[in-house]
Amino acid sequence: MRVFIFSDRVTDVKICFVGRRAIAHDPIHDNLLHILQQIGDVTALYPPQPDVVPDPIATAVQRATFDLYLFWQSDEIASRLLPAIGDRRIVVVPQDDAVRERSPHWWQQFQTHQFACFSRKAHEMLLRAGLHSSYFQYFPPPVPTPGLRYATAAFCWQGQAGENQDIQKVAEICRMIGATELYTPGTGDYPEAIDFPVTRIATDRQDLMEQAAASCGFVILPPHAGGFDPFFLQAMARGQIVVAPDSALVNDYIGHQSSGILYPAENLLAVSRLSNDDMDRISASARSRIRLGHERWQRDQGRLKSILMDDGKRWSYSDYAASFGNLLRQEAHKRTLQIN
Repeated sequence: MRVFIFSDRVTDVKICFVGRRAIAHDPIHDNLLHILQQIGDVTALYPPQPDVVPDPIATAVQRATFDLYLFWQSDEIASRLLPAIGDRRIVVVPQDDAVRERSPHWWQQFQTHQFACFSRKAHEMLLRAGLHSSYFQYFPPPVPTPGLRYATAAFCWQGQAGENQDIQKVAEICRMIGATELYTPGTGDYPEAIDFPVTRIATDRQDLMEQAAASCGFVILPPHAGGFDPFFLQAMARGQIVVAPDSALVNDYIGHQSSGILYPAENLLAVSRLSNDDMDRISASARSRIRLGHERWQRDQGRLKSILMDDGKRWSYSDYAASFGNLLRQEAHKRTLQIN
């Protein structure tokens, strides 16, 4: 188990941060930890397993007098430590998948505590269960416009975990949008049945991976990409066109045909070829969404600090998620098909 103690003290608040080792360098995690350091002294604990409470953590919780416990993507650990923490303040940043998979009854054990969600769908599900939840959207800082050397090439993220069937679907998406070649992490060759130019980059060549990821005009998430990976936000910041399955979290950030392309995982034919004007418009819109979103995220950190401290302040908030706009566009598209 890893233990870190941060001493960028502003107040006398003592904070216990319990996170997941596998995503300890997620940019949302890093931002949240930085915000906590501005509030008080932070002791960060990373259990080696997401559902087992190691003795050092149990001992730390029982003996230390922390004012605030924040559980980052470690819902099961929070549940098991709940009796030992008692009535001290707990804030849970839950896993999006776990909110959907577990029953409302399971989450109601935290009914006297607070949730901070970075998924609108998870936030709404917790509200329906009668729990205290606040919704936030993280956006990375904008970056200078890169010179895309392979504007018609595509990079498939999470390709190293995909099966040949997934890559074949990604190759089909490439044909539909007009991409001419595909780069993906991994080693070896794909079957000839794919019948599309695919270049695999060894995962131990991080320099080549980053170069390919930043140089392609398209970034594609495969149909069964799991979880939330902020990589696609970095691609949007560079002005790349992200093509992703229309799923929770992703569609909070991408507006279909506006700041990216969303497709139903079960219907790849819904993806259409993009003109040069379409590509320029979507690229500019993606960069603009990141720039404006990052400005809102910086302003919204005051609300997050207030919720963490439970200082009783009232905050207004507008949901800038792309989901509502996506629903409107989908309905308009259906009506157009019916008319024609």
